[in-house]
Amino acid sequence: MDKIKEKFSSICDTRHQSYVEHKLSDILVITMCAVMWHRQFKRDN
Repeated sequence: MDKIKEKFSSICDTRHQSYVEHKLSDILVITMCAVMWHRQFKRDN
């Protein structure tokens, strides 16, 4: 998980810092996990 987070950290975040509550890398990791869970869940049903 740390390697993935490190790779995502290298992506340029163009959001204005006053609007940033969460790091872009954290959002991408959560999104990736949700997609993987959803794909697994659909496969099981």
